[in-house]
Amino acid sequence: MTTESTLDIMKKLSISDALSMRNRYPQNSLLRACYDERINPVSYLQDTFDYVITLMAAMLDTGCIIFGARALPFFVPDSVPSNAPWKFGVSGYKESVADMVNALEICGVDWNTIAKNIASDLSHHGKATISRRMLENLATWVTSLGSKTASLILGKRLYNIVDAYDQMKEEASRDIKGFELRLDKNNRIRFIPTADVWARENEEIAYNDAHGRSCSILHGRIKTKRGYEKVQLIIGSHINGIKSCMAFVKDFYASHVQCFIGGWCASHLYYKQTSLKQAKIWRDASATKDPKIVRAVEKYKKKGFEFSEAGRSGIKIRSLNDEDALLIEYGKMYRQFIAQYRYPMLSDMLNERRENISGISWTEFDGRIVSFQSALGSYFRTKKVTFAGSELPMSSRRRLGNMIAAGVKAPGKLRSAEYCSSVKERERMNELMKGWAMHVVATSGTTRCYLQDATLWAWTL
Repeated sequence: MTTESTLDIMKKLSISDALSMRNRYPQNSLLRACYDERINPVSYLQDTFDYVITLMAAMLDTGCIIFGARALPFFVPDSVPSNAPWKFGVSGYKESVADMVNALEICGVDWNTIAKNIASDLSHHGKATISRRMLENLATWVTSLGSKTASLILGKRLYNIVDAYDQMKEEASRDIKGFELRLDKNNRIRFIPTADVWARENEEIAYNDAHGRSCSILHGRIKTKRGYEKVQLIIGSHINGIKSCMAFVKDFYASHVQCFIGGWCASHLYYKQTSLKQAKIWRDASATKDPKIVRAVEKYKKKGFEFSEAGRSGIKIRSLNDEDALLIEYGKMYRQFIAQYRYPMLSDMLNERRENISGISWTEFDGRIVSFQSALGSYFRTKKVTFAGSELPMSSRRRLGNMIAAGVKAPGKLRSAEYCSSVKERERMNELMKGWAMHVVATSGTTRCYLQDATLWAWTL
């Protein structure tokens, strides 16, 4: 059997079945090599994204993860429903968000800047429509800023709309959901209330966590051999603070999609049952009544999944290293893409992240996940030492993504020389909020500026 055909077989197996196949013939070097490739998500992500090593390095630096429906097929092939978006979760730190927007764009994602398009329509055609939600989102980016800085972030046309809205919003009833914008003969913007509820392809609907707190979503799409696929960057920040990426995984309605792919490791919290295509729906009243969840369950049933309601039970404390979960590491692969003298730095990065993983646990009780704990995350999120506001040695500002880019000597499929992290010398960090780095995020109209300066531990899950 050839390497290619063996690998094709491995890719169609769940990870546990692939492991059984390898263990059946422990002396077979071909099976060992194919198994090692099977448990590395590079080939899985390569079917969709360009420069996968660049993308994954940025994910390691920022703590960004792919979670939910598009992470599941890595563990259990042929399990993704049609039209499922690629969901990337990143904590709401300015530098982390900027780096993932940049990395995903380099890797082929076209971001939707809906609000920017609306401003262009108004300028060229004299009229446009916009939702109140979008206007409120845009306003968060320029509150307390001078017109010059605000225009850099939003662009002059869009800022003019937001500024005009700010002057009239108190007069408009809170029941008004949207406006038709018109330019009068003096080029002033008029707001005409409309009864329509604007939700362009659901892209103006925020991501609500288990506590009902809204998190922003940046929407995009990527062209693949299967056609265009949706990409979402879900930003873990809300008006009261930062949300960890693992909290996104914890909030899912059922166990089969509680999994993630990260920059150096991947994990399924309920792999043992999911590998058998069994899933439990958590005891949450909204889970059985939400039309979106009902439709999602039906789609997974067509993929062979069986669902049952989580039983009422006593307290059970879980971790990513227990027998019901699956945790895979692949961080050592980066050695082949960086200079040898960087190896100790990579080892330090991986050891810190292993410590983070070992401190993650969650508690099941009464058919629910009632709490989630990340020891390092809870401790380090209280720290105030930031890249933008502190004098730090360059060794503290090293980024794997930059090391990978620096090692590119010729064009290739896995790495891009274009990537550059926003974590730079302190005097250059102010660029983040002066326009260039946040322009795409702000002009989407679907995000709110509840971001914080990144700390040295912004990557913690």
